[in-house]
Order: sequence, then C-alpha cells, then structure tokens
Amino acid sequence: MGSGRTSQPLLALMFGAATCLSVGLMSTSSHAQTAPAPSVAPGPNAPPSAAAHARAAELFKKSVDTYRSGDFKQTVELLNEAYALEPQSVLLYNLARAHEGIGNNDAAIETYEKFLAQEPNAKDRGAIEQRLTTLRRQRDERLALEKKSASQPVQPTEPAPQEKPPPYKRSVLPYVVGGVGVVGIVAGTVFGVMASSKRDDAVAAPAQRDALGLEDDAKSRATLSNVSFVVGGVLLAAGVTWWVLDLKASKRTASTSTLRVGIGAGLVNLEGALP
Repeated sequence: MGSGRTSQPLLALMFGAATCLSVGLMSTSSHAQTAPAPSVAPGPNAPPSAAAHARAAELFKKSVDTYRSGDFKQTVELLNEAYALEPQSVLLYNLARAHEGIGNNDAAIETYEKFLAQEPNAKDRGAIEQRLTTLRRQRDERLALEKKSASQPVQPTEPAPQEKPPPYKRSVLPYVVGGVGVVGIVAGTVFGVMASSKRDDAVAAPAQRDALGLEDDAKSRATLSNVSFVVGGVLLAAGVTWWVLDLKASKRTASTSTLRVGIGAGLVNLEGALP
C-alpha cells in the first residue's frame, strides 16, 4: 500500500497480512454461525464478533483505496477505526505509512515501534528499523531547532534612521539688496541738498542768464534726488522683507525657501516659495 520506494518482501508482508485478515474474517464468520452466543460480554482479549470482523475488513479495504489516492488523513481515520475493532499488525504498518504521508512523524515512529513489538520476526524488520532511525533523527533535529528558537530572545527591529536635511544656509542677498537701497536713499539725500544749494545760488545770482543755468541745474539734481529716494526706498523695503522671510525659513527643517528679486521699470518684485 505504500507510496514511493517499498521493498518486495515488505509488500509481501503487507498483502499477506491483508489476506490473513480476510481469511480470518471468513473463518470467524463461519464459526459464529454454528457456535452458540456467549452468555456474558466478551473480555478485552476476546476475539471480535462477526460484525466487528466484517467491518474491520471493510475499513481495511477502503483504507487501501484512500491511501493510493493520496488522502492520508482519511486513511488514518479508517485504519484507527479498523484497529479498534480488530488489532491486526498489518493495520499498524499501514497506519504508520499514512502518518508519514501527513507529515506526522511522531505518530509514525510510535506506530512503527508498536508494529515491531507485535511482529518481532517481521521479514522486512531491517528496512523498518532503518526507516525508524531516519524518522527519529529528523524528530531530534526538529526538537533541537525549536528549543534553540525558544531560547533566543526576539530582537526588536529598529526603524531605519532617517536622513536629516542639510542645514539651512541663509542668503547674503537680502543684505546686498538692503544695502543698495540705503545707498540710494543716501544718494537721494545728497542730490536733494545739492539741488537746494543750486536753487539758492540761482536766487542770489545777479545776472538772469546765470540764474537760469543754476535753476536748471537745481531741477536736474532734484530729479536725481527723487529717483534715488524712490529706488533706494523700494530696495531697502525689499531687502528687509527678504531678510525677515529668510530668517523664518532658517528656523524650518523640512525645506528651504527660495526667493528671487526682480527689478523692473519703476518696481521691484519678490518671487519665491516658502516651506
């Protein structure tokens, strides 16, 4: 009944036992028809009844079919029931093979040992003992691995360190823009003083021609003063605003702000994104 490699003597033992079981069932059944029914319940070592004998044979036959189809779990159930009705050694061998098919090596070892105890002179005893040696080694290796795993504490997994963003570097451009604005305001002040001085000279000039020339010069300087004041004031305001925004951005670590200054005709634009 086994799958894979099974020696010929062992197969002969299996099917020979199955034949003996069937013949035993038939002889017991015939004897049960002529023998009087017992007046008391049979003891634990008494032979099975005719019905139990027939049922065990039926279960044995079904177990052969389920084993060949690969349904090892059903085979174990059938053989356990059959052995409970009639404890024949061939059932133990087949039961051990079915346990191996499931992967239940502990039960297979126990059942093989029980089979050899009932059949000490089994023809293929050497092959069965060799199989037992292999199963015991596999069991010992599994138990050793389980013991080792249980003795080792589980190491907590640490989260991967996150890379810190590079430190934010403040820009020097706000200082440059603000400085240019201050220079413009200073220049506007100087041109304003010079325009006022030229206007005073024009008023004090004795000749009209000289007065007109000084007046034109005063107007030109006054225009330069106004332009310098406006441009200088706008650049100073832009520099101060940029400096404030850059200071706020330096206190944030997620990202940095990008600011750009655009100078056009008569206006200054601040462009950029804050974190």
